[in-house]
Amino acid sequence: MNEPFSPNFRGTRMKCGARRRLRLQTPDTFQPERLAMLGLNNRHRSLLAVTGAMVLAASIGTGSASAEVIRPGFENKVKVGGPRMVHSGTVVDDTSDMAGCKRDSWLIGFAKWDLGKVTMNDIYVKSIKLTYRTGVTSNAQGQFMVRGNDGTVWRTRWDPHPIPGDARDHSATFKINKTVKLDGKKKIYFMSNMTKGRSGGAADCGGDISFRFYLKPVR
Repeated sequence: MNEPFSPNFRGTRMKCGARRRLRLQTPDTFQPERLAMLGLNNRHRSLLAVTGAMVLAASIGTGSASAEVIRPGFENKVKVGGPRMVHSGTVVDDTSDMAGCKRDSWLIGFAKWDLGKVTMNDIYVKSIKLTYRTGVTSNAQGQFMVRGNDGTVWRTRWDPHPIPGDARDHSATFKINKTVKLDGKKKIYFMSNMTKGRSGGAADCGGDISFRFYLKPVR
Protein backbone atom coordinates (compact mmCIF):
# COMPACT_ATOMS: atom_id res chain seq x y z
CA MET A 1 0.00 0.00 0.00
CA ASN A 2 1.26 3.46 -0.83
CA GLU A 3 2.14 5.74 2.06
CA PRO A 4 0.14 8.86 2.89
CA PHE A 5 2.14 12.01 2.25
CA SER A 6 3.31 10.38 -0.98
CA PRO A 7 1.85 11.14 -4.45
CA ASN A 8 0.17 7.75 -5.02
CA PHE A 9 -1.69 7.30 -1.74
CA ARG A 10 -5.40 6.30 -1.89
CA GLY A 11 -7.94 5.88 0.91
CA THR A 12 -10.71 3.43 1.79
CA ARG A 13 -14.12 3.64 3.48
CA MET A 14 -14.55 3.08 7.23
CA LYS A 15 -15.32 4.99 10.45
CA CYS A 16 -13.52 6.30 13.53
CA GLY A 17 -12.70 9.51 15.48
CA ALA A 18 -10.46 11.30 18.00
CA ARG A 19 -10.36 14.33 20.33
CA ARG A 20 -7.74 16.93 21.24
CA ARG A 21 -7.59 20.59 22.28
CA LEU A 22 -6.22 22.70 19.42
CA ARG A 23 -4.87 26.17 18.79
CA LEU A 24 -5.49 28.07 15.56
CA GLN A 25 -3.08 30.13 13.48
CA THR A 26 -2.92 31.66 10.02
CA PRO A 27 -0.54 30.13 7.44
CA ASP A 28 3.13 30.95 8.07
CA THR A 29 2.20 33.97 10.23
CA PHE A 30 2.62 32.73 13.81
CA GLN A 31 5.11 29.89 13.62
CA PRO A 32 6.15 28.55 17.05
CA GLU A 33 9.84 29.10 16.41
CA ARG A 34 9.21 32.74 15.50
CA LEU A 35 7.08 33.32 18.58
CA ALA A 36 9.70 31.67 20.77
CA MET A 37 12.22 34.17 19.47
CA LEU A 38 9.88 36.92 20.62
CA GLY A 39 9.69 35.42 24.11
CA LEU A 40 5.92 34.78 23.92
CA ASN A 41 4.38 32.07 26.04
CA ASN A 42 1.53 29.75 25.01
CA ARG A 43 -1.19 32.02 26.35
CA HIS A 44 0.14 34.90 24.28
CA ARG A 45 0.45 32.61 21.28
CA SER A 46 -3.18 31.56 21.57
CA LEU A 47 -4.35 35.17 21.68
CA LEU A 48 -2.24 36.03 18.66
CA ALA A 49 -3.45 32.95 16.82
CA VAL A 50 -7.14 33.74 17.30
CA THR A 51 -6.59 37.37 16.31
CA GLY A 52 -4.68 36.36 13.21
CA ALA A 53 -7.28 33.81 12.21
CA MET A 54 -10.06 36.37 12.60
CA VAL A 55 -8.18 38.68 10.26
CA LEU A 56 -7.75 35.78 7.86
CA ALA A 57 -11.48 35.14 7.94
CA ALA A 58 -12.06 38.46 6.24
CA SER A 59 -9.43 37.98 3.57
CA ILE A 60 -8.63 34.36 2.68
CA GLY A 61 -10.16 32.33 -0.13
CA THR A 62 -10.02 31.73 -3.85
CA GLY A 63 -12.71 33.12 -6.14
CA SER A 64 -15.83 33.75 -4.07
CA ALA A 65 -14.81 31.58 -1.13
CA SER A 66 -14.05 33.04 2.31
CA ALA A 67 -13.00 31.58 5.66
CA GLU A 68 -13.79 32.03 9.33
CA VAL A 69 -12.54 30.40 12.52
CA ILE A 70 -14.44 27.85 14.56
CA ARG A 71 -13.24 25.34 17.15
CA PRO A 72 -11.88 22.69 17.10
CA GLY A 73 -10.73 23.38 13.54
CA PHE A 74 -10.97 25.82 10.68
CA GLU A 75 -14.14 26.61 8.71
CA ASN A 76 -14.25 27.86 5.14
CA LYS A 77 -17.44 29.44 3.80
CA VAL A 78 -17.86 28.66 0.11
CA LYS A 79 -20.49 30.21 -2.17
CA VAL A 80 -22.78 27.93 -4.16
CA GLY A 81 -21.57 27.32 -7.68
CA GLY A 82 -18.31 25.72 -8.55
CA PRO A 83 -15.65 24.56 -9.16
CA ARG A 84 -13.11 26.33 -6.95
CA MET A 85 -9.96 25.96 -4.87
CA VAL A 86 -10.21 26.80 -1.16
CA HIS A 87 -7.33 27.35 1.29
CA SER A 88 -7.85 26.88 5.02
CA GLY A 89 -6.12 28.70 7.82
CA THR A 90 -3.59 26.84 9.97
CA VAL A 91 -4.30 24.69 13.02
CA VAL A 92 -1.58 24.16 15.60
CA ASP A 93 -0.90 21.97 18.60
CA ASP A 94 1.92 23.58 20.60
CA THR A 95 3.04 22.32 24.01
CA SER A 96 6.58 23.69 23.81
CA ASP A 97 6.09 25.92 26.87
CA MET A 98 4.57 23.26 29.11
CA ALA A 99 6.64 22.09 32.08
CA GLY A 100 8.91 19.22 31.02
CA CYS A 101 8.31 19.69 27.28
CA LYS A 102 11.00 20.69 24.81
CA ARG A 103 10.91 23.56 22.34
CA ASP A 104 10.35 21.17 19.43
CA SER A 105 6.98 20.01 20.81
CA TRP A 106 4.71 21.54 18.14
CA LEU A 107 2.77 20.47 15.06
CA ILE A 108 1.24 22.72 12.37
CA GLY A 109 -1.24 21.78 9.63
CA PHE A 110 -3.31 23.44 6.92
CA ALA A 111 -5.45 22.28 3.98
CA LYS A 112 -6.17 23.09 0.34
CA TRP A 113 -9.53 21.92 -1.04
CA ASP A 114 -10.28 21.19 -4.72
CA LEU A 115 -14.07 21.39 -5.07
CA GLY A 116 -16.54 20.75 -7.84
CA LYS A 117 -20.18 21.85 -7.68
CA VAL A 118 -21.28 23.47 -4.42
CA THR A 119 -24.97 23.60 -3.44
CA MET A 120 -26.81 24.19 -0.18
CA ASN A 121 -27.47 20.44 0.00
CA ASP A 122 -24.13 18.92 -0.94
CA ILE A 123 -20.56 19.62 -2.04
CA TYR A 124 -18.57 17.66 -4.60
CA VAL A 125 -15.10 17.17 -3.09
CA LYS A 126 -12.45 16.31 -5.68
CA SER A 127 -9.51 16.25 -3.30
CA ILE A 128 -7.92 17.76 -0.24
CA LYS A 129 -4.21 18.48 0.10
CA LEU A 130 -2.90 18.44 3.67
CA THR A 131 0.41 20.00 4.63
CA TYR A 132 2.08 19.44 7.98
CA ARG A 133 5.30 20.60 9.58
CA THR A 134 6.50 19.58 13.03
CA GLY A 135 9.45 20.02 15.36
CA VAL A 136 9.35 16.40 16.55
CA THR A 137 8.82 13.26 14.47
CA SER A 138 5.07 12.61 14.40
CA ASN A 139 2.61 10.28 12.65
CA ALA A 140 -0.33 10.70 10.30
CA GLN A 141 -3.12 8.39 11.41
CA GLY A 142 -6.67 7.93 10.05
CA GLN A 143 -7.97 10.59 7.63
CA PHE A 144 -11.76 10.95 7.23
CA MET A 145 -14.22 12.76 4.95
CA VAL A 146 -17.37 13.32 7.00
CA ARG A 147 -20.88 14.28 5.81
CA GLY A 148 -23.37 16.49 7.62
CA ASN A 149 -24.83 13.70 9.78
CA ASP A 150 -21.29 12.77 10.97
CA GLY A 151 -21.22 9.66 8.79
CA THR A 152 -17.89 8.78 7.20
CA VAL A 153 -17.98 8.64 3.39
CA TRP A 154 -14.23 8.13 2.80
CA ARG A 155 -11.25 7.27 4.93
CA THR A 156 -7.70 5.95 5.02
CA ARG A 157 -6.49 3.03 7.11
CA TRP A 158 -5.68 3.78 10.75
CA ASP A 159 -1.97 3.10 10.43
CA PRO A 160 0.93 5.30 11.59
CA HIS A 161 2.92 7.01 8.85
CA PRO A 162 5.89 9.14 10.02
CA ILE A 163 6.30 12.84 9.34
CA PRO A 164 9.90 13.97 10.01
CA GLY A 165 10.50 16.48 12.78
CA ASP A 166 12.52 18.74 10.50
CA ALA A 167 10.27 21.86 10.68
CA ARG A 168 9.70 21.59 6.92
CA ASP A 169 6.43 21.18 4.97
CA HIS A 170 5.32 17.63 4.15
CA SER A 171 2.19 17.25 2.01
CA ALA A 172 -0.24 14.60 0.79
CA THR A 173 -3.15 14.94 -1.63
CA PHE A 174 -6.12 12.70 -0.90
CA LYS A 175 -8.45 12.08 -3.86
CA ILE A 176 -12.04 11.96 -2.57
CA ASN A 177 -14.14 12.39 -5.76
CA LYS A 178 -17.45 12.18 -3.93
CA THR A 179 -20.60 14.25 -3.52
CA VAL A 180 -20.73 14.83 0.24
CA LYS A 181 -24.22 15.57 1.54
CA LEU A 182 -25.00 18.08 4.28
CA ASP A 183 -28.03 16.07 5.51
CA GLY A 184 -29.85 19.25 6.53
CA LYS A 185 -26.84 20.46 8.53
CA LYS A 186 -24.75 23.57 7.87
CA LYS A 187 -21.37 22.01 7.10
CA ILE A 188 -19.26 19.00 6.24
CA TYR A 189 -15.68 18.41 7.37
CA PHE A 190 -12.46 16.50 6.87
CA MET A 191 -11.03 15.03 10.07
CA SER A 192 -7.25 14.57 10.03
CA ASN A 193 -5.99 12.49 12.94
CA MET A 194 -2.36 12.84 13.93
CA THR A 195 -0.10 11.65 16.73
CA LYS A 196 2.46 14.21 17.78
CA GLY A 197 5.72 12.67 19.00
CA ARG A 198 6.51 12.94 22.69
CA SER A 199 9.24 15.48 23.34
CA GLY A 200 10.38 15.80 26.94
CA GLY A 201 9.18 14.15 30.11
CA ALA A 202 5.51 15.11 30.46
CA ALA A 203 2.92 12.79 28.88
CA ASP A 204 1.05 15.84 27.54
CA CYS A 205 4.04 16.83 25.40
CA GLY A 206 2.78 14.49 22.68
CA GLY A 207 -0.23 12.38 21.86
CA ASP A 208 -3.28 12.10 19.62
CA ILE A 209 -4.66 15.19 17.86
CA SER A 210 -7.76 15.58 15.69
CA PHE A 211 -7.63 18.48 13.23
CA ARG A 212 -10.91 19.37 11.49
CA PHE A 213 -11.30 21.34 8.29
CA TYR A 214 -14.90 22.45 7.69
CA LEU A 215 -16.78 23.55 4.56
CA LYS A 216 -19.98 25.59 4.90
CA PRO A 217 -21.92 26.52 1.73
CA VAL A 218 -23.43 30.00 1.58
CA ARG A 219 -25.52 31.88 -1.02
